Amino acid sequence: MEPIILNKPAPSWMRDAFRGVGTGGMLRLADQLIMLKIDDFTPADLKGLRGKVQVRVYRGRSVLLIHLLQSNFAFELWWSPVIGRLNGEPPLEADWEHHPVVNIVAMDKKLKVRNLRSATLSPEVAVAISRAMSELLATPCTDRDVQMEIQALIALHQGRFPDGMFHAACNLGD
Repeated sequence: MEPIILNKPAPSWMRDAFRGVGTGGMLRLADQLIMLKIDDFTPADLKGLRGKVQVRVYRGRSVLLIHLLQSNFAFELWWSPVIGRLNGEPPLEADWEHHPVVNIVAMDKKLKVRNLRSATLSPEVAVAISRAMSELLATPCTDRDVQMEIQALIALHQGRFPDGMFHAACNLGD
């Protein structure tokens, strides 16, 4: 496996994951990895990624939303069994529920690695993510169900998800 090196192009498997998709973030939680692509990467983005970042978790009927919130940005990272299968994402191990470390790789528009950060998630958030993924894997859904739920949530909240919507939250490193 190719190494991830700061200020160098992301490994080919990471670049390939972003080809042809309009998303700005991807989850590979079985690998403890969150990948972010920020098209107009600025020094303020870098400072923000190194600062306080809140992780919020919402479980819907067919989707899991992991919302990264910082003063400069917000990232909506969506997961469902449909998305997981498309990305080759295996389900999480049961022991993921303690104090897992996640690695956040932030890349610019050209998929050059601009920031690497490793931090723990709180047990509450880890349990919420793990349970949501397990429950969603046991719930039949189609890609249309997933698409409709994501579109409905975005339309309802106009991209500004309220605190009360989330089932668990913590700051990175809690």
